[in-house]
Amino acid sequence: MIDNGCDLSVALHTDHKELAAGVIAGCEDTPTGVLRLRAMAAERALGYPVVALDDTPTRRLADHRHGTGQSCVDAILRSTNILLAGRTVVVAGFGPVGRGVAERVRGMGAMVVVTEVDPIRCRHWMPCCPATGCSR
Repeated sequence: MIDNGCDLSVALHTDHKELAAGVIAGCEDTPTGVLRLRAMAAERALGYPVVALDDTPTRRLADHRHGTGQSCVDAILRSTNILLAGRTVVVAGFGPVGRGVAERVRGMGAMVVVTEVDPIRCRHWMPCCPATGCSR
């Protein structure tokens, strides 16, 4: 059972206990839902095992790179009303969010400059960054 916010899990455990017995396992998507499920587990009221997706490194990686990266670019474009094609965009930091931003703006036709203090992280940037000494 896939849940978002623990609403379905609570409903199954309170209003539809007969259905909860048939659930093999579940996963929760939000931090709030994870807190609610942990409280249920502490009270021994949770009737099936649940994977807390919010706690997984894979989830954070996907959210930061694809979700937050896209959201940052979208917010900038909506607030400035500009096009990125042909512009130079500087991305400070090349963690998961910075990588997501860089990928999005490059896909929109911008020339991307990445600044990063860790040359190992920077090395993974496809067009290569000056910090590693490589060029395209």
